[in-house]
Amino acid sequence: GELGVTAREIHAHVERLQRRFLDGLAATTLPGISSASLTPPEGHPRGNFLALDLDQAEAVEQRLAARHLLIDRRGRRVRFGFGVYHDEPFVDALLARMREAFNP
Repeated sequence: GELGVTAREIHAHVERLQRRFLDGLAATTLPGISSASLTPPEGHPRGNFLALDLDQAEAVEQRLAARHLLIDRRGRRVRFGFGVYHDEPFVDALLARMREAFNP
């Protein structure tokens, strides 16, 4: 048989990372960012990224960029992408750097 992973396995891996990120976000106070702003909301199918609908999306993007965290922003929505090459320590480090960016 072929070696490698299937798209289903990759998505399951990404979903675990997304859950870790959302749980970490919920346990952290970051001005202007909340897991409640997730769009679509929890329980809806999504791709390999999380989108947050934020009033201050541009300011959030700039604050993260100042800490060398580059995210995708589309208007009011900031997007955090996760892939097969990410792991739990990556998510934890991302959350830690986000905390530093918003609570210097």
